[in-house]
Amino acid sequence: MPHNRPLPLSEPFCVTAGGAVGGASFLADVAAARPRLAGHDAICNMADRRYDFAVVLTAAMANGQTTVLPPSRAAGAVASALEGWQSPRMVHALSDLGIGDRDPGTAMEGPPLPKLAGPVHVFTSGSTGKPVRHLKDWHSLAEGARLTAEIIARAGIRRARSALLGTTPHQHMYGLEAAIFAGLAHGYCLHDATVFYPADLERAVSDAKAAGISEIVLVTSPAHLRFLEESIVAVPEIRCIISATAPLHREVARRLEAGGERKVFEIYGSTETGSLAWRRSASAELWTPLEGFTIVGVGDRWFASAPHLAATIPLGDDLDLEPDGRFRLVGRHGDMIRVAGKRQSLAGLNAVLALMPGLSDGIILSEAGPDGDLLSLFVVADPAMSADPEALRRAVRSHLLGYVDPIFVPRHLCVVDRIPRGETGKVSAADQAMLLSLARGCPNEGEHRGAKKGG
Repeated sequence: MPHNRPLPLSEPFCVTAGGAVGGASFLADVAAARPRLAGHDAICNMADRRYDFAVVLTAAMANGQTTVLPPSRAAGAVASALEGWQSPRMVHALSDLGIGDRDPGTAMEGPPLPKLAGPVHVFTSGSTGKPVRHLKDWHSLAEGARLTAEIIARAGIRRARSALLGTTPHQHMYGLEAAIFAGLAHGYCLHDATVFYPADLERAVSDAKAAGISEIVLVTSPAHLRFLEESIVAVPEIRCIISATAPLHREVARRLEAGGERKVFEIYGSTETGSLAWRRSASAELWTPLEGFTIVGVGDRWFASAPHLAATIPLGDDLDLEPDGRFRLVGRHGDMIRVAGKRQSLAGLNAVLALMPGLSDGIILSEAGPDGDLLSLFVVADPAMSADPEALRRAVRSHLLGYVDPIFVPRHLCVVDRIPRGETGKVSAADQAMLLSLARGCPNEGEHRGAKKGG
């Protein structure tokens, strides 16, 4: 098995609700799964439990079969991802293969695996258009997970006493690398649970402690941190937080690090490149590339290359590159909004919005107008907040004015029941278009400064 670090057979491989499953038991389950997956040209791995997902993924790769990871669980997305395959097999759990839960205490000798040659198909999130398929292999996924391993080492986390707990879906690139391949390729213990609510977090940490794990690495996103911040601060076992998929505001990172040994890091990357760079969120503005990556500018675009990538990859962001190779993110390519001759990153504006207390969720979207970009705000108010749009607008305006130019305060404000976020916390292009269509019927603050210019 071509690990960057050999899979420790006698150490915990994954924490489950019933205890820790060792590496030897994991390999035995992989051996049991392989013949039950044989005969299919593609395996659609939809397993919720990370242990089941890792077993099925490894077995399929060992068989040389293609693994397909759809961009979402919607029937249409799954059907599109599997289009063209003659005999795909969908797996939701090991029980689908007739493999039951193993006693975590069982010590078994796991047979060695051959080369894991099967390709993995992953998809972009669809937040900027239709999801796009990308082909990955063991080497590229293991190299991307190397950044997670380096961050954990920088945080001073002890491998033998730690586990990776994720809020992000492991079918998507970030979760696949940081919450699965950091274990498969670099020897870190996984955690079976998927966390969304504070109670999920408390239960997962309790299971880890019962299994002898004392240090938790939380693999998450800004969208999930919004719901979990208070709970995280109350759990000293969470010693390291890794965030990706959107900018994390420095204030949030500093709050999470305050009064303890916890360290907060961000990963920058994409489905195309995998994990590419990191920064310590509370103190650093510049991103440090993973060793082996080279970033160059050509015209108004930036490109990344690395030995484990099959080609040079265009980046979706505008950068300021320092002489030492570190860089500053200016904004998403095409993400810069322009109002009355001024420019602002839309992602940065949303990071500021996420800091607002009493707001359950919210998003700022833009569309082109005759005199500049038109900004619309969609909010899910906390029950304790006023549902009066005028009062909400005043509260949001007051908050935003503490960080940005008044010209970037949205004119339209819509109160909605929920923001249609996907599993990674992003909003698809189709759902963005749906929200913007709602904005035309929402209150318009035409009197505020800059309205005539399209803000």
